[in-house]
Amino acid sequence: MAYEHQLERDNQNAWNQGRYIKAAVCSVFFGKKAKYPDKPFGTAEEAKEATRESAEIAAKKFDAWTKIYNERFKKDDAELSLK
Repeated sequence: MAYEHQLERDNQNAWNQGRYIKAAVCSVFFGKKAKYPDKPFGTAEEAKEATRESAEIAAKKFDAWTKIYNERFKKDDAELSLK
């Protein structure tokens, strides 16, 4: 478990490093159109916002799933009562 967590963290760090390299290369080739960021990627505030948005999306998906499931359940009950 600890090994998997370390791999996941290493992969995230490598991905972030790629973001910085991409930003640096783009800033060289495109100048002002692709300015290198003034502050680091992945600040704590960005993480909180992403987590909040993910939770909202998950809640909406769950709500939609329960509505579909309940409609199917009601339909099955209606069919059973007709028999």
